[in-house]
Amino acid sequence: MTTWPSWRRPNPSSTGSLRGQVVWITGASSGIGEYLAYELAKCGVKLALSGTNVENLEKVKQKCIGTTQLPLSKINHSSREECLLQKHFIVMETIFIDQIHTIECGPLGDSDVLLKPFDITDFDSFSSHVEAVINHFGKVDILVNNAGRSQRAGFETIDLPVDEAMFKTNVFGAIHLTRLMVPHFKKQGRGHVVVTSSLAGKMGQYRRMSRQLGGKMKAGERRMSTDRCSHLCAVAIANKLDEVWIAQNPVLILFYLSQYLPTIYRK
Repeated sequence: MTTWPSWRRPNPSSTGSLRGQVVWITGASSGIGEYLAYELAKCGVKLALSGTNVENLEKVKQKCIGTTQLPLSKINHSSREECLLQKHFIVMETIFIDQIHTIECGPLGDSDVLLKPFDITDFDSFSSHVEAVINHFGKVDILVNNAGRSQRAGFETIDLPVDEAMFKTNVFGAIHLTRLMVPHFKKQGRGHVVVTSSLAGKMGQYRRMSRQLGGKMKAGERRMSTDRCSHLCAVAIANKLDEVWIAQNPVLILFYLSQYLPTIYRK
């Protein structure tokens, strides 16, 4: 990862400061949105999760609030490690009830995770979803606009309907949902809007990056794991960083070149 000036260096342990806040994540049924939900659940953050895959959203919710119940005779140190190795949870406390030992793997209860599935391009439904989320929790502290889609076709081969669908999902959906949340943020005197996007949106297609590396990059190589990326997203949110570039080297170095030395990068 990149280095930061000492006066702006993010505190990796600061995610605990988010405890008790309400975070609404779109695109939470898979990918970064899913793993960001796990990361925030560990911190005791209350969650509103949106997406189009209801089955996956339910699985994400159960993992966020999940518990593991084992017979008392089988509880040992390895059981605690097994729970920790899931990476989605932390052990909060242990409870003895009728010789059943419950390892609490997440600090959230059922009512702390609200599922609000909807299509991010169904703009007319947004008002009802905003009202439902606010009514459930009484507030929303952070909106994470994570829903999005991508396509890999060459620029000259893309049909206009594809462009329109991309903009409806990646741009207008986030704009409209944020616009509806602004009055609530103003009323409560605070609010935080987060937008995720691909680095390709700032530096062009990755095929250029591959050429810069002499053609040595292959699909799937040098890619950061989703849980690591989501952890860094949570750290950035907790530290209220204005813009964060998350990538492994050499991708990150090339990104700096494309931003600050564009003429050299193009060569």
